[in-house]
Amino acid sequence: MKKLLAMAVLLMMVVMTFANGNEEAAYGGAVTINFAKQGADWMNDWWGGADGSEISIPEDDKWFRDYVMPKFTERTGIEVTIDYLGEGDDTVKELDLRLASNDPYDVAWIYGGKAGKYISSRFSVNLREHIEAEFFDQYSAGQIDAFNPNSAEEIFILPTTAWAFTGTANTSIWPEHLIPEGNSWTLAEFEELAEYVKANYPDKSATYLSISMSYDIIEWASAFGVEMFKDNKPNLNSDNANAVKWLEYLRKMYVNGWVQAADPAEQNWGTLMPIFQSGSLAFSAGHIGFAFWGAQSGIDKGLITEDERFDTRFIEFPTVPGVAARPVIAGPDVIYAYDNRIVHGDALGNAKIEAAVELVKELAVGDSHYVYMRMQRLSPLKGQFSDRKDDSYPVFMQMNQIMSDNGVYDWGMSKVWFQQHRDVGRAMLAKVILEGEDAGDALDWYYDQITTELGY
Repeated sequence: MKKLLAMAVLLMMVVMTFANGNEEAAYGGAVTINFAKQGADWMNDWWGGADGSEISIPEDDKWFRDYVMPKFTERTGIEVTIDYLGEGDDTVKELDLRLASNDPYDVAWIYGGKAGKYISSRFSVNLREHIEAEFFDQYSAGQIDAFNPNSAEEIFILPTTAWAFTGTANTSIWPEHLIPEGNSWTLAEFEELAEYVKANYPDKSATYLSISMSYDIIEWASAFGVEMFKDNKPNLNSDNANAVKWLEYLRKMYVNGWVQAADPAEQNWGTLMPIFQSGSLAFSAGHIGFAFWGAQSGIDKGLITEDERFDTRFIEFPTVPGVAARPVIAGPDVIYAYDNRIVHGDALGNAKIEAAVELVKELAVGDSHYVYMRMQRLSPLKGQFSDRKDDSYPVFMQMNQIMSDNGVYDWGMSKVWFQQHRDVGRAMLAKVILEGEDAGDALDWYYDQITTELGY
């Protein structure tokens, strides 16, 4: 079973389908919703104990069955049945098989990076026609727009969680004078830190490069003011001066020995996790969750001992001269709705539709969702952050402020060809970072692959 990327990241989504069933009861009656939830084996790899016992996915699923959904049913009268799907491509295959057999799920929770094909009026319902306008005000700035280019009129998908992919400092190996008083620091300060770590900690690195179109790489793109997409089209080519600078700097970090770099064949950002958990990085480009776990997850996994515990703190990404705003990756988990009238026709009663919408709202920002996320913050998982403008923890206030000030980065999540963009991008990065190919030539190769060979 394929492992997922972080957002992430963690990127999941809820797919609401106005689906099967012939219940005659009105909303609030004995309506049953068929809910498919993607598996989460990657959570054990990232955050679980050395023997996998710290986070038992079956126990997590059991809690979802025994607490979250029963509470929802108690409040609404809507019964929910749950199936657990495979991950990645397997999830999409299972959903498509159900759709092809005219028996789609009413609601499904899957990785958002695999869902671009469904973000279309051909399949999905405009949620603005089903959910009150005030509901959308619960989201942080830019969250909905990241997946809905015309959100003022059409909202096909909604985030379920928010991740601000900024960074975390392992301050235990930082020189005191470079630790920012606030959260911001400059590119020059990063380079000074990188040289300091290289000289004083030969077994550690300043940061990490995944050599994939993943979250750490995208943060560097944002820091350099790179627009990957413009007018909803690919924008990475040699005419994009900021993109050239971005790739050249990634190469510079690699050549100077400032980073640990993943094998380009590695398609899972999760390789970063044990490196950071073991205390081997001074700075982690990646999701904000690192500021919560710190060294504890490394101790839980047996990567370090209690005596090797290190201090961490949340920190913004380095400021590159000339770049005023640094949009962050956030909210890869989304909800979207199939219009199952394609399958069942207009005669399908409104009971299923209204019940499915209610479940989608609950999974997005409802009470069960909020309790579920808070439970995770207090458990060994601690990984999901509510999309609500949460002020319960200082780090959430920092995250929301960064999102408000800088916006959300468009790295193609809503595009049908998102996965192809990532695959071709991975090869482009390897050409420049590992092989030393000219950045402009590599960008033009990427652009040609995306726009010509793949037909986008």
